[in-house]
Amino acid sequence: MQTAIELSSLAVDNPQTTSPAVGNSTDQKIKHGKPSVVHSYCRRAIDHGHKDCIWLGIQRGRKWIAKDVQLGSDDKPFGICELRKMSGWWKRHSMFSAIGVKEIKIRFLGINEATNEIEIVPMDFDYTNTVRDLDHALDKACNEDLEFGKCEVDVTGRSHDPNILCVNEGYDTYRSDTYCKEQHVRDLELQKEECEWLPSMLDYYWQNGIGSKGVDFLKATGFINSYDSLQYDEYLEASKPYGKTVNAFKIVEGWHLRYLLCLFAAGVLCSICVVAIVTAMNQSFQSGLTAGSYALALAGVFLAILTFLSAVL
Repeated sequence: MQTAIELSSLAVDNPQTTSPAVGNSTDQKIKHGKPSVVHSYCRRAIDHGHKDCIWLGIQRGRKWIAKDVQLGSDDKPFGICELRKMSGWWKRHSMFSAIGVKEIKIRFLGINEATNEIEIVPMDFDYTNTVRDLDHALDKACNEDLEFGKCEVDVTGRSHDPNILCVNEGYDTYRSDTYCKEQHVRDLELQKEECEWLPSMLDYYWQNGIGSKGVDFLKATGFINSYDSLQYDEYLEASKPYGKTVNAFKIVEGWHLRYLLCLFAAGVLCSICVVAIVTAMNQSFQSGLTAGSYALALAGVFLAILTFLSAVL
């Protein structure tokens, strides 16, 4: 299924795409394509009862590795808080940890059998060029001989069958088939709108937790992949040296300012408490201020050490 942000030159120049035709009876006997780089990894996941996953790109020094997040049968939302928990105890409490995600495309390079880690190459989504290509395709489609209003959608958003004859009938030389020009224009407009809204929609679901609606949205946009589909590279993907390009997310780390402010406020509050207690015990405000200053200094040292460790670990 073509997603709103996966736009190839073929999709722009041709209204519809299709899978390559099987050339002969020998090809028809081939059940699967070429085993992918992650074939064994996906096979083990299937054997353990997992079906679908979300791929995360994590930077480890100069390398990038992919981590799969299996989708469970429970309805518990999965969001940024869960990403921090996955990163271990320290990242869960660190002031510098996951604060968001960014959509990327990844290519699998291979599996490190010693660590069972999948090495990848990431690439950011290019929304600017995608929208530009869609605008170019829209201009080209609108310049064709069209009779707008003849193939409109009804109140439920449905239109006529694209395979029936209409006044806006066109011919697709690639598929050797006919299509409706007005429906093709609407499809391009919908792809452009979805492309413009995609970053905001993804950020909303990740910040608020990916529930059942979020899962449906990620499936529709190609960010949830089945292990079965990743076992083999077929057709055009099989001819590429690195196989399929998969939609994924990279974890964006940053400083938790609210956490930092809470720690600072706690240090000041502890210092005030120390001043009050020492003053009451010694009946000397000067002694209370001295003890409070020491307590505030200790809190500052603790905060500095925690900030340093958060930055380097």
